[in-house]
Amino acid sequence: MPGIEFESAWEFQRGWTLFGNVTWLEGEDDTFLTSDPVASREPLSRMMPLTGLLGVRWAPKKRMWVEVSGQFAERQNELSAREKSETQRIPPGPTPGYAVLSLRSGWQVNEHLNLRLSLENLTDDDYRVHESGQNEAGFGGIVSAELNL
Repeated sequence: MPGIEFESAWEFQRGWTLFGNVTWLEGEDDTFLTSDPVASREPLSRMMPLTGLLGVRWAPKKRMWVEVSGQFAERQNELSAREKSETQRIPPGPTPGYAVLSLRSGWQVNEHLNLRLSLENLTDDDYRVHESGQNEAGFGGIVSAELNL
């Protein structure tokens, strides 16, 4: 099963960082779909499609940052026989690809308190991670506080 995963970050200007990752996998398995003793080759079950993330972060001060990022996955065309028959978790045909845009920020108030705000799925797209069995949430916001004593 060949695959590759690559991740990188580059501070291209003081306070500005470009970051991203990409993952690609491919694999097949011997499958006995009938009583025929000769195996057939088919894609591995639950094989994730090409996925990745690309973003830029602005950190004007050491304790503050804002970033925008896009996460994507290609359509998964390579389905095993089992996946093709499971219409509950996988839509008929391939699992559609998607691209999701998010905006996040954080502020380290002091050595004990961190505040964060995230706006997820800014375009309110309906999407599903391959083999997850459920659609992801539409547009949403998350406010969090981390207290370290």
